Amino acid sequence: KENADIDFGVGDEEDVSLERKRVYNNPNDLLVVNDLTKKYRRKATPSVNKVCIGVKRGECFGLLGLNGAGKTTTFKMLTGAVKPTSGDAKVGGYSINGSTINDVRALLGYCPQFDALDPLMTPYEHLVFYARIRNIPSDILQTRVDHLIRRMALGRYRNRLAGNLSGGNKRKLSTGIALLGNPPLVFLDEPTTGMDPKARRFLWSCISDVVKKVVA
Repeated sequence: KENADIDFGVGDEEDVSLERKRVYNNPNDLLVVNDLTKKYRRKATPSVNKVCIGVKRGECFGLLGLNGAGKTTTFKMLTGAVKPTSGDAKVGGYSINGSTINDVRALLGYCPQFDALDPLMTPYEHLVFYARIRNIPSDILQTRVDHLIRRMALGRYRNRLAGNLSGGNKRKLSTGIALLGNPPLVFLDEPTTGMDPKARRFLWSCISDVVKKVVA
């Protein structure tokens, strides 16, 4: 579509309008979201309404909003768990709509809002399991898993059942799983929920280090 034909949003605030224009004119960001919308039948107001953002490689980008504002729904659309009503998003040039969703997922790490952990598996077992799903070569798998256990300060708990971990350590494990394989794009949905201030600062320090290694 020609830029002249694009409606940049009548009534948008100036910064929103500028970002919308930037995204339309710079389609080569690692993550490009164009007018992503989700409507549910029994709700008059869209849960997500024409979200338009671009995230560069190596950039840390935050979604802010009240509970129910649509942040988690946006993540679910970007990971292919929920189908958009309209609009599109591309990760590394692959669309979340249609047959390329598996190509999108191959480029993503995702820490969901609620931990998707097996209570009968240990942190070590979780990381080995997901490392194999990620097709991390067997000759470096152990090294990668051990590194993440140390980086997330889970050494004392590596062989403890996930069901017996504290809420903060569960969030560390979920974040570690998202970082497995060094994906170029990582989505973290409220990763520090349930953490005390010290643990929260620790995790954000870990995330900052990852961003410096050119992960978005």
